[in-house]
Amino acid sequence: MPVLGLGTYALDYDTCVNSVKTLLKNGGRLIDTAYMYGNEDAVGEGVRQAMAEYGIAREEIFVITKIYPT
Repeated sequence: MPVLGLGTYALDYDTCVNSVKTLLKNGGRLIDTAYMYGNEDAVGEGVRQAMAEYGIAREEIFVITKIYPT
């Protein structure tokens, strides 16, 4: 698993999609998100677009999340 990655907190939809795509295009493979960020759709769209446009296999991409403690 990669040590460095992209945090997606507080990114609006388009910024999140573009940030995920840019990360993946430039060799990054770790995306950090959480349910409470509410950006699952944007993260997924960025991953789907990057896979299609740049030929990245899903198995190379790590999407991690956090569980809210309450």
